[in-house]
Amino acid sequence: MFFVFMSILSVNAQQVFTETDSYYQKGEEYKVIENDGIVLIANLNQVKQYGKYYQISLIIENATDTRFEFDPSLITGKYITNKREKKEKCAVVFSYEDYARKARKRINTASALAGIGIGLQSFSTAPTSTVTYSDNTGYRSNLNVYNQYEKNRQIQDLADRASEAEYQSREFVESMKDNYLLRETMFPETSLAGYIFLKYEKCDAVDVVISLAGNDYKLSWTFEKENEEPKKDGVDDIYRFE
Repeated sequence: MFFVFMSILSVNAQQVFTETDSYYQKGEEYKVIENDGIVLIANLNQVKQYGKYYQISLIIENATDTRFEFDPSLITGKYITNKREKKEKCAVVFSYEDYARKARKRINTASALAGIGIGLQSFSTAPTSTVTYSDNTGYRSNLNVYNQYEKNRQIQDLADRASEAEYQSREFVESMKDNYLLRETMFPETSLAGYIFLKYEKCDAVDVVISLAGNDYKLSWTFEKENEEPKKDGVDDIYRFE
């Protein structure tokens, strides 16, 4: 009976597959795991996009003759904060709904701050233009002039730009759903491409485990030097009008 029980456990246990190859494309490293008709290609980047994140880009190919479910909620991760002492902590993996909720909150905050700035500007009595004055004797002088019409025009322009910035920001977050990894049925001879965000945290390495067709696929990224700040290019969450 004990032998039978142990055999059942062995059958049901998930296997863990790790990197089988890697390659570079335009300076970016892509890791590959291949197992019996299932191919997984992954890339990691640090991005600043309404917060700081690790972006895990994935391509999954199902070259088998059976279908299986891909569920991003089953993706897990770990931050290795000290390789020597093997200190680890669980990574925060964001679903699209989680990320969109956080991004919208930042957009709302930025919009409110922009509104406060525009409101303060409307109370300003600073000169809106400069007029050069001269007389018949050749005397010239610059006069600072306050023009209420010009002030109103400037304030309306700022309000329009803030409104457009907020609209574009919300549209951007909504459009991300087209490429963010969502639950998908992987039919035979099909592929899936997209990305998912992990919360950014300084660490020595990041491990990500992706569950597919009853097995786990483990990807590891080790940082050669002290973890750098996320790339500065990305989407800012504060509106600036210059």
